[in-house]
Amino acid sequence: MRSDENSLVLRCRAGDEQAFQELVSRYQRRVYGIALGVVRNPEDAMDVAQEAFIKVHRYLDRFQGTSSFYTWLYRIVGGEPGD
Repeated sequence: MRSDENSLVLRCRAGDEQAFQELVSRYQRRVYGIALGVVRNPEDAMDVAQEAFIKVHRYLDRFQGTSSFYTWLYRIVGGEPGD
């Protein structure tokens, strides 16, 4: 995992909502793109993306760093909450 991502993840785990917002900002377009490719409806894709970030917030303590943060996030968009 890149050191800046590692730092953001650690800050998020410590309750830093600004760090979480930074992760959302970095990945929201990619998450939306993945979701749009799956559901093929822009409004539904927005809902899927929002739900994915809710799951990230909820399950961030499960992220072990054995894969990149983006890979873990991609799995969440696909429905897997673990690492």
